[in-house]
Amino acid sequence: MATKLMLPNYLALGHLTHDVLPAGALMPGGTVRYAALTARELGYQAAVVSSGCADLVGSLPDDVALHLQPAPVTTTFANRYTAYGREQWLHALAPVLTLDRVSAAWREAPMIHIGPVANECALAHILDWVAPHALVGLTPQGMLRTWDAPLPARVRPLHWQ
Repeated sequence: MATKLMLPNYLALGHLTHDVLPAGALMPGGTVRYAALTARELGYQAAVVSSGCADLVGSLPDDVALHLQPAPVTTTFANRYTAYGREQWLHALAPVLTLDRVSAAWREAPMIHIGPVANECALAHILDWVAPHALVGLTPQGMLRTWDAPLPARVRPLHWQ
């Protein structure tokens, strides 16, 4: 587990990702990455809880805290553009987030953003974990996707339950 220590006032929960570019290079991505960077620019002490490989540790600026649950893979997406539009493919999937090893102080963040990209956030578990005074926001993007095993697999829309 990698953790940059600080007390955040903006906490983002979800997978940091690798996005495969057309030439094959990897670019860091994920809802929580962009949200934390935006919060940082707005003057907040931002932090991210994610799951993935250790190479994600350097994917955020030093002043954005990170709690990384070690995993054998990082969630990885690729977009393919065809005459019929964009196809998104999921190449690798990191495990679902667990919060049992996240600093208890982090649950006191006044703003918590749940930003799944691949159904990695168990809402009931997270809502039980956050402090009752927190403002909780949800970007449901990752709850509206599905795919078949084995990976890589094409991502399809999912009706939100």
